[in-house]
Parts: sequence; C-alpha cells; structure tokens
Amino acid sequence: MLKEVNGKTLMLGPRDKGLAFTTEFKNIHTLTVDETIEIDGISITDIKATHGEFTLKVGPSSKTVYPSPNERVGWGAIGFDINIDGKRLVNLGDTLCKRCA
Repeated sequence: MLKEVNGKTLMLGPRDKGLAFTTEFKNIHTLTVDETIEIDGISITDIKATHGEFTLKVGPSSKTVYPSPNERVGWGAIGFDINIDGKRLVNLGDTLCKRCA
C-alpha cells in the first residue's frame, strides 16, 4: 500500500503494527492483474492470486472470510511471473496462485 506524504511516495511498513508509512520509493511501476511491463529486458506479469482465508477479530467477536475464485482477499494478494533471458520465475509471496503453469 502506497501513500503520498509531503511529496514523497511511501510504502506501508509490512510488519508495522502502528500502520506507519515508512519506506520511500522514487521509481515505481504499478501493475494490474494480467498486465505485463518490461524493464531493462525483464518481463514482469502480475498474476491473479488469492491470499487465502483469514480471520477478522473485533473485540470478542471473530469471523473467518473465505475468498471466492474471483476475489483477491487480503493485502499482498499478488504474484509475479518474471521472465529473464528465456528463464521463468514465478514469485507467489505468501499467496495461493490461481493461474500457475
């Protein structure tokens, strides 16, 4: 998640419990599902992925959310198909891939 703060593009600290935007980025390339960009001869395609089920807790109550096949649930629900010099690398992070060959 990115946010503009005082003219700087900052990323939400991935493990920051206080939800602080702390890491500055100067050269950003955004992607949407199935979009491909090429940077310095490297091809990168966004893969539709699902983070999987997760449990929402509010006070004493909780609810488990189960994604449908067409949903992207949870922050970071993204994968990348990276092609470098004829070699393919698929990075799923902590997601569950819906389109991986």
